[in-house]
Amino acid sequence: MKDIKYGVLCFIPSVLLLVFCDSFPNEIATHFNFFGNADIYSSKWYIILLVPVLGFLGHVTYMVILEKRPNRIGRNGIKKYSFLYFPMLTCFAIIFMLWNS
Repeated sequence: MKDIKYGVLCFIPSVLLLVFCDSFPNEIATHFNFFGNADIYSSKWYIILLVPVLGFLGHVTYMVILEKRPNRIGRNGIKKYSFLYFPMLTCFAIIFMLWNS
């Protein structure tokens, strides 16, 4: 049951992206040069697909590392909240994109 909750939590950012995809511009700046000017733009559909996939892969990688080597992660308390890191990071990325669009 615990694994199902974590899986659902990982898909919340994907649902948010699909709900708000109409509010994104057709092209989104994806790379900035040293001076802060956007120099690479990508399609909004590329971002809508890429952000959840990268978040999910990062979450799975982090959980595998945590499972195989729990003593290398850090303090004992980090295990309790570590599963929230990548889904929350993805949610903040979505909010940032919505704020700047």
